[in-house]
Amino acid sequence: MRRLSLKEIRLKHLMFGIILTVLVIVVFRIRASVENVYVDHAWKVKPTKQPMSSNYTIHDVLLIGYVMGGTVFPAEVLGMRSGHFYVQEPLHKIAKHQYFKPGYICNMLDMQCNATTFADREALGIVQAVYQCDNTRYKAHLRMWQLRKIVGDQSNWQQNVKTHCGDEQHKDCRARILSQCSVSVSRVVSTPRLSLSLASRLLEQIPKLKIIHVLRDPRAMMNSILRAKWPLQSEEINTARSVCQKLRDDLAESSLIKRVLQGRILTVFHENLATTPEKTMQEIFDFVGYKIDEKGLLLKKSKKLFYDNSTLTAELWRTQVPWHVVKVTNDVCADLYRLLGYPGLVDRYELYNNSIPLLIPTNDRDTIQSG
Repeated sequence: MRRLSLKEIRLKHLMFGIILTVLVIVVFRIRASVENVYVDHAWKVKPTKQPMSSNYTIHDVLLIGYVMGGTVFPAEVLGMRSGHFYVQEPLHKIAKHQYFKPGYICNMLDMQCNATTFADREALGIVQAVYQCDNTRYKAHLRMWQLRKIVGDQSNWQQNVKTHCGDEQHKDCRARILSQCSVSVSRVVSTPRLSLSLASRLLEQIPKLKIIHVLRDPRAMMNSILRAKWPLQSEEINTARSVCQKLRDDLAESSLIKRVLQGRILTVFHENLATTPEKTMQEIFDFVGYKIDEKGLLLKKSKKLFYDNSTLTAELWRTQVPWHVVKVTNDVCADLYRLLGYPGLVDRYELYNNSIPLLIPTNDRDTIQSG
């Protein structure tokens, strides 16, 4: 047998090295492709990057607040991100002017609450179905404006629908849009139509769920309700009573959750979201385990959402609200002002005095926020 020359041996080693290198590169590329793709609801393969490092635990999020109370904008910043699934007000269709608490369905516009043996469980089941990605349970409750929120970019709605459903508007397009829930890294829901005492039951059923409780000055909410031309069924003072009673009940439940289930609920003030959106959204992102992108685009988006929307201008409501509405709200909600740090605004001078801050520092509020 002929002995291989040194040159031939070197050539063989060189060829073996080249082949081995190519195989390693191919293996790594295949692995990277597998790790960085997901199949969307239209069964197309799209490249995506993991939203955060393995040091973060990504949580599902439920934003609880009050009608005209400012839950929508922070929810949009959280939910309308690549790889996340957002449903705004899934209970809107079954309870436009009501909210649910254990054993009751209550009117937002007055103090009437009716006992129920099933409506509260049905409402809770609809919200829970979103986190379970069971769209057969809740898709009939969603209107077109809610589907637009799920898709994301409302300014280019038609193009988004085409992307999700193809050139032909398939009759099952709604189901395809909703099915992106199953490939999302987290689910976000915002609703003012659940009491915190009812919503807290989800914390036991969904281990990765966290609640963000958004508070707002009741007088500002009353002003927004009036400007939205809601059909007040009785005197304005009864609407103020209803708003503040739900707020009291929720604060009591929040305190209980913070003692029993530490780290599962965060209290934020709409006024802080409106005046310092970047700082407040950073606090929310840290709480739910969402990582801010390197360029800070999400924080800039949150700042733009709040500053560019005139209805969220921090002190605008003070120049719009009728004085008699402030007075009747003060009569039934004054105890909350002292607890939360809202100024008294006991006369017209104080109402229009811009030197009086939206929130006054108070130890009680710090306790409420931190638990």
